[in-house]
Amino acid sequence: MVGQIVELASEGGRISMERGFLTISTEVRSGRVPIDDVEAVIASAQSLSYSNAALSALAERGAPW
Repeated sequence: MVGQIVELASEGGRISMERGFLTISTEVRSGRVPIDDVEAVIASAQSLSYSNAALSALAERGAPW
């Protein structure tokens, strides 16, 4: 499968890990992507928060942040 690019453009979003999935949550909606399918993450909003587990999983896979 071609890697997916995840963009965080809504303020107040949160990115975390849950059972092998990268979970993205905002006030409006939430979603999840298998961590092995993520090629890169683009964070273009302010006031975002990230879990250490999510950052570690992305770094282990060489996904640019």
